[in-house]
Amino acid sequence: MENINVPLLCISSKDDQVCFEESIPYDNIKLNKNIALIVTSHGTHNCFIENDGLLGVKQWAPQPAISFLKAIQE
Repeated sequence: MENINVPLLCISSKDDQVCFEESIPYDNIKLNKNIALIVTSHGTHNCFIENDGLLGVKQWAPQPAISFLKAIQE
């Protein structure tokens, strides 16, 4: 993690059945200013969905990813 020198966004969930929360190197991530981490309570493995109230469900992960990319451009 200490060799990552470009902006990196990591999105994970505590209930992921593939990448367990225990495998997230929180301490190493905190030491690297280039890494941003989002950990949700639910989301399983790449199914970050929510009820949008209108059409049913939608994935929410693209929005923070887009915001992250815009922020690193500035």
